[in-house]
Amino acid sequence: MERLKENAMNSKHSTEITKIKFLLALLPLILLFAPTREIQCGELSSSLHGISPAMNDARIQVLVFLEDDGVSILSKSSSNYNHSRSQLHKELFTELKSRSNANINRFEGRLRDSDLPADVIRTFWITSAALIDVPVAELDRLAGLEGVEFVAPDTTLALIDPVSISMSSEFSEGASEHLYSIGADKLWRRGLTGKGRIVGSFDTGVEGSHPALNSAWRGNSVDGYSSAWFDPYGSTFPFDDNGHGTHTMGIMVGLDGSDTIGIAFNAEWISAGVIDRGSGLSQTISDILAAFEWAADPDGDPNTISDVPDVICHSWGIPQSIFPPCDNTFWSAIDNLESLGIVCVFAAGNEGPDSMSLRVPADRASGPLNAFSVGAIDQTDPNFVVAAFSSRGPSSCDNSRTKPEVVAPGVSIRSSYKGGTYRTISGTSMAAPIVAGAVALLREYNPEATSEQIKQAIFQSAVDLGARGADNSYGNGLIDLEAALALIPPPDSPHIQISSFVAGDGNDDIFESSEIVDLTLNVISQYASINSLWARIFIADEYARVLTDSAYFGYLESDQEGNNSFSPFVIQLSEQVRPGGRMPVDIDFYDVNGEVINAGRIEIVVGQSQNAVFHTLSNGSFKLTVDNFGGIGHGENSPSPAGVIGFSPVESEFDILPEFSLMIATGNDARVSDASRSETEFISDNDFLASREMEAVFQNPGSFGAADLFGYYSDSLATEPLGVSIRQRTSIFDDPELENCVIIEYSILPENGLNGDLYYLGFLMDWDLADGGGGVEQSAFDVSGDFCYFYNQDDDLYVGLRFLNKPVYGYKILPNIPGGKSLLSESSKYQHLTSGEINGGVEKWTDYFSIISARETYNGSGDSIKIGIAVVVGQSLSDLEYGFLKAYNYYNISTGADDIVDGSVLPVNFTLNQNYPNPFNMSTTISFNLASPGHVQLDIFNILGRKVAEPACGEYPAGNVSITWDGRDKTGDELASGTYFYRMTYNGSKYTTKKLMILK
Repeated sequence: MERLKENAMNSKHSTEITKIKFLLALLPLILLFAPTREIQCGELSSSLHGISPAMNDARIQVLVFLEDDGVSILSKSSSNYNHSRSQLHKELFTELKSRSNANINRFEGRLRDSDLPADVIRTFWITSAALIDVPVAELDRLAGLEGVEFVAPDTTLALIDPVSISMSSEFSEGASEHLYSIGADKLWRRGLTGKGRIVGSFDTGVEGSHPALNSAWRGNSVDGYSSAWFDPYGSTFPFDDNGHGTHTMGIMVGLDGSDTIGIAFNAEWISAGVIDRGSGLSQTISDILAAFEWAADPDGDPNTISDVPDVICHSWGIPQSIFPPCDNTFWSAIDNLESLGIVCVFAAGNEGPDSMSLRVPADRASGPLNAFSVGAIDQTDPNFVVAAFSSRGPSSCDNSRTKPEVVAPGVSIRSSYKGGTYRTISGTSMAAPIVAGAVALLREYNPEATSEQIKQAIFQSAVDLGARGADNSYGNGLIDLEAALALIPPPDSPHIQISSFVAGDGNDDIFESSEIVDLTLNVISQYASINSLWARIFIADEYARVLTDSAYFGYLESDQEGNNSFSPFVIQLSEQVRPGGRMPVDIDFYDVNGEVINAGRIEIVVGQSQNAVFHTLSNGSFKLTVDNFGGIGHGENSPSPAGVIGFSPVESEFDILPEFSLMIATGNDARVSDASRSETEFISDNDFLASREMEAVFQNPGSFGAADLFGYYSDSLATEPLGVSIRQRTSIFDDPELENCVIIEYSILPENGLNGDLYYLGFLMDWDLADGGGGVEQSAFDVSGDFCYFYNQDDDLYVGLRFLNKPVYGYKILPNIPGGKSLLSESSKYQHLTSGEINGGVEKWTDYFSIISARETYNGSGDSIKIGIAVVVGQSLSDLEYGFLKAYNYYNISTGADDIVDGSVLPVNFTLNQNYPNPFNMSTTISFNLASPGHVQLDIFNILGRKVAEPACGEYPAGNVSITWDGRDKTGDELASGTYFYRMTYNGSKYTTKKLMILK
C-alpha cells in the first residue's frame, strides 16, 4: 500500500506543482504584505487579490467558475418533476451534464481565442468550472473573459478537526447509547435498518478492512472498486491514514457482531478520500469537485440508481480565515447533487461558541435548508446543552438567518478508528454522520422521497432545545427520527413492522443456555396488503445456532397483524452463552417472488432465573412492587415492565416510580453489577440471578416492619461478576409516623473479597412526579440532611432517599431524553457511581433520573457489607426531613425475622387507542374502551411534560367512546406543530399514555 501511494504521488505531482503548492502556502503572507493592485471587483477570489507583482512569472493552478447559463434553474426545478427517482436521475443528469459541458466548451473557445498562456487541466460539469494552469500575471485577464463568474485558488481542504479523542473498548455489547437519544431504535423495530440504502462520505478515507465496516463496503458486492471508492491518487481499496473518516463512517453504518455503533447498520457505504489525508496526500478543491461528479453517478451509467448514494456526509469545511464568509464555491455542486436525490449533510464546525462561526459551505443560507448544517449537543449534560465547541449562527451570508439547521449528539461518540480499533471522539464531525445515517433510514422507508422532503422532515420534527423556538445554538432542535418518519410521504408498497415477539421453549418465555427455542414474530403490513409474506433471520452471536431460519406468515391485509406461530423460527443456544445478555436477531422480509420488502431487528434477553418473582406491598399509604433480583418498580415505563404498580401513593394512585435498582462496583476495575437500564430501550441489565424464591413476613413478633419481603440473589449473570451474594429486606409500616416510609436493607457478601477492597454501593432512581406521574420534575440534594429528593410543588409531591448507616459519597442528577428514557452504558454507570461528585440540584423542569452512591472498604472478615436506605414520600420538604429522622432512629434500634407469602398484580380494565388521523392538522379523534362505567380524564402534554389541554373529563359508559380534539390549548389558541402526548386517567387511579403529532 505504501508503494502504491508513493507511485501515485509521483505520477500526479510534478516539480512545477510542488512550486505551486508552495506558492499557495505563502498566499496568506503574500496577501498580508503585498500592495493592492487594480482588478475587476468580484472576479477574483479575495485570496488572489493581493499577490505580489514579484510573483508574476510564477504559474498557479486556479479554478475558473463560469456563469451557470441556466444550469442552476434546471437543478432547482427538479422538485417539480413528476417522475420516479430513477427516471428523474437519468433525465436530470443527462441535461445537467449537457448544459454544463456546452457552457465549458464555449469558455474553452474564448480561452483559445484570447492567446492567454493558460492550460486547461480538467473541467467539471457538476458546477461548470475548469482547473486552469496560468501565470500569476494573467489572472486579471483570465477573470475578465466573457462568461467567467469568479476565479479561486485550488487550495488544500481540511477536515473539521475533532475536539477530543480518547481510547475506547474494543467491543461493546448492544447499540451505542447516543443512538437511542434520537429514536433510532424505534425505527429499527419498524423494520428500518438501512437495508438496500447507500451512505457516502467525503472525508480522509475509510479503513476498508475494519471489522465494523468491511462487510458493508459496496465494493464487495459489485464488479470493480470504482463505483465504491474514489481516490485522486489511484488506490483500489479504501484506506485511511488519519482515522477521522473511519470514525464518521462507523457512526453511520458500523456493525461488528452484536456491537452496533452505526445508526443505519444494514446500509452499504462508499467513500471519496478527498480531505486532509495525511502521509503527504493533500487534497484540493478540484479533488473534491471531482468527488462530487463521481458521487452523482459512481458506476458511470446514468440509467441506474442502485449505485447512487442516498446521502453524503461532509465533515469538512473551509475556515472563514481562508475563504470569505458565504463563499459560493461549492453551492452549484451541492445543488446539483441534491437535485439528483443525494442529500448533503454538513458539520457546522468546531469554532464555537463565537457567533457566525460556521465554516464554508455550512454557513450558506441561500434557501431554507441550504446548506443543511448540523451542530452538536452534549448528550452527557443534564440539560442537553449545546456543546461549547459547536459553531454558532447566524449565517455570515446575511448576519440574520438562523444556523445550524439542527443538532445531534456530538460529545464522546464511540466509533471505529484506524488500525481496527475504536475511539471516543467529540465534535460536530460526529454529529453530522448521525443525521446522515438517519437520512438512510428515512429513504429506506420511502425510496422515492426527495432530498427536500427528507431534509424538511428532519428539520420540522426536531425537538426544541434552549430558548423557545429556533435559535443560533440549537437551530431547530435535536433530531427526532420517529417524528421525522411521520412527515415522510408514505410509500406505495407494503412495509412490515414488528409489533412484538415471543421466544420460549413451550414451558416458559425464558431463553436459556442449551435450550431449543421457538421464536414467533407478530408483524403488521403497513400501507398495503401482501399476498404471501416470508421472513428469514440472521444471528451473528457465536453462541447461537439457527436451526430453522425461515418462516411463512401468509396473507396480510393492509394494517392487519399476523404472525408465524404455525411456522416458528427455531434457535438453540450453546452452553457457553452468557445468561442475561442481549442477542440481536436481524430479519429480512420477502414477498412471494423472493424480493426483499424491508429488514428489521429485535434483541432477545437470555438467561432469566425461574425463581424471579414480583410482589406488591400496600399499607394504606402507598403501593410498592419489589422483585428478588435487584429492582423496585417494573411499572408501565420501566426498562423491565411487569404489568404492576412500581410505587404509587394511595391518595393519587399514580405510578411515580418507573425504575429503582441496585448498583455495585469495586475500586479495583471498571466492572458494575446492576439491575438498571442498559443501552437497549425497555431492557435492563439483569446482572442479578434470583437464587431462591422470595420470602415474606407479615406482622410476626420480632419482625422489622409490618410487612417484610426478603430476596436472595447473586451477580452471576453479569458479564464479569464481582462475586457478590445479596440479601435484600424491604419493609413497610403501619405506624402513623412511619407509614409514608419504606426501609430497605441490603446485606452484600463479597465471596472473594479481600481486606482493603473498596466497594461502591448505589441506586439508580427515576421518579415521575408531574401531575402525579406525567414525567417532569425537579431534583436537589440537601447537604445538611445528607439526602436527595425529587419534587413537584404544583402537586405538593415530594419523594426522597437517605442512607441510614453511611454518608452519601456521590449524587448525580441526569436527564432523560425528550419523550423517552435515557440509556446507560457500563462505563457511564461506573463513572457515575465512583466519581464522588454531588449535584446540588437543578431548576429546569424536565424528566430526570439520578444515581446516588456510598462506598465502604471491606475488612475481609467474611461478614456482609450492609447498607440501609429509607424512601420517604410527602407533601413538603419538612415532611421528608421528619420521615428521615424517624426512619433513622427506627433502623438503628430494630431487628428482623422471616416467613413466606404469594405475590399479586393489578388487573387491566380499560384501553386507550391511537388517535386518528396522526399526524393531524385541523382535528383528530381519540377513542378508548371501558370494561365498566367510570370517570375518565383525557389530558394533552407537550414534549416537556407540561399540560396544555384537557379534551375530556367526566363520567362515561362502558364500551367504546370517541373524543374529537381540535388541536387547541386550554385558552383556545392553536398549538404549534410538534410532538405531544395524550394521557387517559380512569377513575382517578389508573392511566396510560400515547404520542401524537400536530402538523400545520
